[in-house]
Amino acid sequence: MLSSSIGSLLQFLRLEVECKQLKLLHFTVVGISVLQNQQKQRDMSSIRHLLLSFFFLFSLTLITTSQGRDEELHYGTSKASSQFEAALDTLQKRIGYKFQRINLLRRAMTHPSYSGENNKALSILGLDVLETSISLRCLVNDIDVSAKELNNRITKISEMDSCANEALRLGLDKIIRVSSKTNSSIPPVVCGGFRAFFGAVAVDSGKADDAGNLFLSVHRGGGVRGGIAAFAF
Repeated sequence: MLSSSIGSLLQFLRLEVECKQLKLLHFTVVGISVLQNQQKQRDMSSIRHLLLSFFFLFSLTLITTSQGRDEELHYGTSKASSQFEAALDTLQKRIGYKFQRINLLRRAMTHPSYSGENNKALSILGLDVLETSISLRCLVNDIDVSAKELNNRITKISEMDSCANEALRLGLDKIIRVSSKTNSSIPPVVCGGFRAFFGAVAVDSGKADDAGNLFLSVHRGGGVRGGIAAFAF
């Protein structure tokens, strides 16, 4: 009887020990899981911080590069603008006319390929100025000139090739603003700029006669350093 009771007690104690061992094992497993989860969270946090740092540095690089390009573009644009303004100033001194509204001269020296604000309309007015001044001078010199001869003289002086030749002598091919794909020295471009210049003078002064007289002065070589080849009236 005593042996049976002792056996039962020992069995109970073994069960109690096993139960405690199981609980300890459970707590150990739970503890390990918690530690693993905490480690994962720390790892994820580290990864997030790393990614945020990467994106910050990448964004900063993009901003810096963009600012550098903007500054370079601004510098290039400013430099080109300064050269253009200097060329306009030289042209005015060379021809002997100072614009009150310099924007008119800028437009006269701007080809349609470069901007929507260009010299096309001023060129049409300039051609009329040229033809009128030539007609007037011819008739003043010879009132009996025939209509055919008058027309021939007008055509000879105001035609594209003649205007282009005078424009090149003035160096307008180096002043007129054109697109990167346009040749600034071809006759249609420089001729348009030459005519537009006198159209701009007419608008600036409000008098076509002023523009016509300036053209005749330039045409004869007067008022232009180095002279310009003149056609006989």
